[in-house]
Amino acid sequence: MISRGLFTEEEISEWIKSFSEYDKNIEFPNHYYIIGNIKNYLNSLYYRLPKEQYHTIKEAISDTILLIRRF
Repeated sequence: MISRGLFTEEEISEWIKSFSEYDKNIEFPNHYYIIGNIKNYLNSLYYRLPKEQYHTIKEAISDTILLIRRF
């Protein structure tokens, strides 16, 4: 999807940033499952992207993971 150019880097970055806007009023343990799933997905995506490309997307992933860690 990313390498085929179906979406711009900005569109993908905004989609990734939207993960930090989940419903934070979810009860335990579901809250932690959601956070864990988001982090695992974003980490996997980050390390699958080529090192020299997609800097905007990588920055969005890093920022989103940092935002999620605060909760």
